[in-house]
Amino acid sequence: MKRIESKEALVKLFRELDQSSLFVPPDFEFPLGFTHSFSWTEPGGKRSFLVFEDFSTDQIFAVKFERSYVSGEAKVSMCDWCHRVGSTSDVHLYTARVNKSRTVGSYVCEGLDCIDRLDSMPSKNSMPETLRAQEKAHRISEKISRFLKSNLF
Repeated sequence: MKRIESKEALVKLFRELDQSSLFVPPDFEFPLGFTHSFSWTEPGGKRSFLVFEDFSTDQIFAVKFERSYVSGEAKVSMCDWCHRVGSTSDVHLYTARVNKSRTVGSYVCEGLDCIDRLDSMPSKNSMPETLRAQEKAHRISEKISRFLKSNLF
């Protein structure tokens, strides 16, 4: 289990580009403990924050994402990280700033909680798989790591 000792330590995990607009919930109690990842969304739901530990390197990444809203008719999307299928209320386009002029995005589950949901029962929207939970967790970790390393770090 990883620990973040203070609010200041949490802020330092984020890229400098994200630190100025970081929202830390007032009810966070430090030290914060987490297993592989944790995320939270600011009130209003526009920005979400992810703290993620790469399974293979134990490196911790922290990123601010902005959620895009799709107007009009509900559509079906699949999460790029865990392959969960859901409506536009379940899977969103989340974008992150690469620099002041460029952003990248990925369709990801609401709440950025793919790894945390592995322990729950498969839903009707889960793709049938033969992988065990541990194997799925490693696959999801690799996908998240690849996205973050190739685009943001």
